[in-house]
Amino acid sequence: PPGAETFVRVGHDTLVDASREARTGFPEVVFGEGKSAPQVARILQAMAEASPGAPAFATRVDPAKHAAVASLLPSAEYFPEARITA
Repeated sequence: PPGAETFVRVGHDTLVDASREARTGFPEVVFGEGKSAPQVARILQAMAEASPGAPAFATRVDPAKHAAVASLLPSAEYFPEARITA
C-alpha cells in the first residue's frame, strides 16, 4: 500500500528500497561498478535481511570483484555473461 515503503540504510551513503519489488514488481538492484567489494557485500546482505526470499543482486560486477564479494558473502553466485552477482 502507498506509504508502506521500507528503506534500509546501509552505512552512511546507501539507502536500499526494500519494498520496491512489492510496489513495482521488480526488486532493487545494486549498481556494482564503482563500489568496492565490501560495499556490494554489505548492500546485498542488507537487502537479503530486509526482504527474505526476494532476489538480491548487483550488476556490472567483474570476476575479481565477485571473488572478493564471495569471500565476504559465501552464498553469492556469479553469472559471468550478465556480470551479475546474486
